[in-house]
Amino acid sequence: MLQVVFRSIFAMLFLWIGPMVWAETSVRLDLGESYVTDRGQGIEVQLRLNRATAYGLRVRDNPMRLIVDLAGVEAQNLPNGFDRADRAQVVALGPAPRAGWGRLSLNLTAPMVV
Repeated sequence: MLQVVFRSIFAMLFLWIGPMVWAETSVRLDLGESYVTDRGQGIEVQLRLNRATAYGLRVRDNPMRLIVDLAGVEAQNLPNGFDRADRAQVVALGPAPRAGWGRLSLNLTAPMVV
């Protein structure tokens, strides 16, 4: 009986505290495992994150670009070799207009479909 009570208390604490701990864990982009490269007639964007996060994708014109917004990802310098794509002229990671979000922006050499 005592074991059941302790398990119930543990379960309630986990359900109560767990989401708060998860929400405060920052989203980290593993730059060693992330890249942009040419693939077929397009490009491939591989982003390795330490946990799932909300994101948004947009394709814009003038200049042609792909914009990837990621919740909780902070702006950081991209290492040499991150951009291996000839079809992506400029690749930058910076803050998004929305607070607490990061933005990966890729200027493209041709129109592409997501």
